[in-house]
Amino acid sequence: MDEFLVGASKREKNYSHLKKLPDDVIRMIYFHFSVCLDNSVLIEKGLLKLLEFKHSQKLLQLMDASLIEEAAYFGQDTIIRWLLSSGFVYSRHAFDFAAQQGHMSALYYFASVSLKGTLNALNWAAENGKLEVVQFLVRYQPEHCNLVMARRISFRVGQDEVFSFLNSLHIQ
Repeated sequence: MDEFLVGASKREKNYSHLKKLPDDVIRMIYFHFSVCLDNSVLIEKGLLKLLEFKHSQKLLQLMDASLIEEAAYFGQDTIIRWLLSSGFVYSRHAFDFAAQQGHMSALYYFASVSLKGTLNALNWAAENGKLEVVQFLVRYQPEHCNLVMARRISFRVGQDEVFSFLNSLHIQ
């Protein structure tokens, strides 16, 4: 898990200078460029300060589950934590998207606050060859794992490591 938390991704390195801007500059950027700064872009680039500003201006909807889903898809752990601590609605699909993309740190965080996903999590992880995620899901949420389906999917798409692991569980 530590390897997911240490160091910045290429995406974060490219935008790290924007994360350190003073609040008045953040406001100016938002008001001058608000047309091209939709929530998806802010989340993908990890621009938490701009999201916080939009929230302070009542420009984000607490019931908009797509915010957490997008943060999970892009592996933006800091934004996931902020959204949940700020009262934004959790969607089980957020867990699924983190699994699909192999974002273990997001999955560990969701698990630490007792949040789970759907049957899609295992299937998508198996389809994308995310062995560590598959192993985690089998342990963490076995009630949401259709192992037979995941094994079929991994075999069909040629994810040999995932297939071997699932096969080793002696599924009927």
